[in-house]
Order: sequence, then structure tokens, then C-alpha cells
Amino acid sequence: MTMKMKETYQVIAEAMPSKAEVGQELGNRVEEAKGFLGNVMSEIGSELGRLGVQGQAEVAQALFNGNAYVPYGEGQKGVEQETPQHGLPPVAQVEKQQEVEMEMER
Repeated sequence: MTMKMKETYQVIAEAMPSKAEVGQELGNRVEEAKGFLGNVMSEIGSELGRLGVQGQAEVAQALFNGNAYVPYGEGQKGVEQETPQHGLPPVAQVEKQQEVEMEMER
């Protein structure tokens, strides 16, 4: 080996990270991957659960109604009615109002 080759080898050897640094960096990357995969698997599980519920609805529709059509998205949610602040349903409110009006006429 010539002197020039030894110097080049020395420069390359000094520029390379040590085994401990490589091991530490590898460990950090593995931890990052674990966190990412944990989040991904959690989301996949949630989505499969949602799709399972939709599949159950389709099977029930097909068995009992002969048609597997089930509305998806917002159509799956039940219709929410606004409940009055005092707790009476809308029909009872009308009846109560009519009673009050009749009493006022007397």
C-alpha cells in the first residue's frame, strides 16, 4: 500500500460512524416504525369494524327483504329530531298550546 492509499483509507474510516452510533440510529428508526405501524393498524381495525357493521346490515337486508341495498354514509344515521328544551315532543307541545289557548278563551 502506498502512503496516499493509507491516508485515503484513514479519512474514510474517520468519516464512517462507529458501531455504537449505527446501533443507536437503527434503534431509533425501529421505534419510529413501531409507532407508525401501531397507528396504521389501529386505523385499519377501525375501518374493518365499520365495514363489518355495513356487511351485517347488507346480509340482514338480503335475508329479510330480498334486497341487499343499504344506504351508506349520512343515510345510515337515523333521523335526528330536535328535542324541545323543556322535554315535550312536538305533538305534545301543540296539544299543550291548544289547552292554554282554550283556557284563555274561557
